Amino acid sequence: MNPELDARRDVKARMTKARMAAKALRRRIAALGPGSVLASTVPAGARLVYVDIGMHKKALQLRYMKDVFGRVLSLHTFGFEAHPDYFREAAAAVRPGPGDTLLHAAVVGPGQGQSVRLNLNGGEGLGDSIVRNRGGQGIDVPAVRLSEILNSSGIDRSDDVVILRMNIEGAEL
Repeated sequence: MNPELDARRDVKARMTKARMAAKALRRRIAALGPGSVLASTVPAGARLVYVDIGMHKKALQLRYMKDVFGRVLSLHTFGFEAHPDYFREAAAAVRPGPGDTLLHAAVVGPGQGQSVRLNLNGGEGLGDSIVRNRGGQGIDVPAVRLSEILNSSGIDRSDDVVILRMNIEGAEL
């Protein structure tokens, strides 16, 4: 029994399920049209805020939100990636513009300071974690509080519709 191999298989299985769900969502949106999908959720005049914590290298979900919903709704995106190399790749893939905020930082809870240790597993970022240390090497990365970022950006949580996506290897808990 190899716990590291089991963990990698688990991550791969979860990613496969996420890809399948994304394909199903794309098919549904294509059938209905992006405007109709969120019409009942986003009131007229409200802003859609998409927060992606753990963009990884290609920021696929954030790019999808921009491509589909940015055309029909007022959209502000936030993307967070703790790993410096993956952040650079994600930022290049996203090509941020007005209404996009990309941060090289780990999102943390209260009392965790300005930086945190990102434990690396050597698996192309799959399994890197600020929570779990699998015995590999690590790097110190900037740390931010999500509430502080949203508040300082003028996000009105009572009027804006906020969608939160997290893929942060167990730190979601």
